[in-house]
Amino acid sequence: MPQIATLPELNLMVILPELVLVFVALLVMLADMFAPKEQNGVRGLIPWLALIGVGLTAGVSIWLWDQPVATFQNMAILDQFALAVNLIILIAAGLGILLSIEYIPRITTQTGEYYTLLLLATAGMMMMGSVNDLITLFIAVEIFSLALYILCGMHRSNPRSTEASMKYFLLGAFASAFLVYGAALIYGATGSTQYGAIAALLASGQGNLYLLYTG
Repeated sequence: MPQIATLPELNLMVILPELVLVFVALLVMLADMFAPKEQNGVRGLIPWLALIGVGLTAGVSIWLWDQPVATFQNMAILDQFALAVNLIILIAAGLGILLSIEYIPRITTQTGEYYTLLLLATAGMMMMGSVNDLITLFIAVEIFSLALYILCGMHRSNPRSTEASMKYFLLGAFASAFLVYGAALIYGATGSTQYGAIAALLASGQGNLYLLYTG
């Protein structure tokens, strides 16, 4: 009777900080949907909700600091390097939220959308610090980039904001295509998209290296 291959362990603790931040982003979106339209009312608390989410995510990252190294189906890794990257990004996100509290209401009424996109971009950047696979890297880059495209164009009355968003979108589309093409070449040369397997095959001289160097 043929044996069924077992899947790697699905350890959600590896991506727990990102899950917490995405959950807070959804809460911010819901709060923006149901809050009154007045900027100084309940809607004025949305930035602080986003800031609390950033602080909570930083607390989760600190709590995981002394945990043993773990992987998420070998596609993401939780170690102290990834957690340090998380904390640096979260500090920058917290400062960005504080700087935006007074500025964003002056340029747009879509404050809830702004903080939701900011949190999602932060989650994408955090994931880039823990990825261990080219596919996961592409997903993290796209989560970060798509949110940032829209953030660049939030000031719709300013032509420079719209121009920056469109230019960044075009640049990002080309960059994503190059990334996918390069990942396809690496997979064709090594038979894997995981960093460790790729490094081992390249170091040993095995695999179709001719495809990688001439593709």
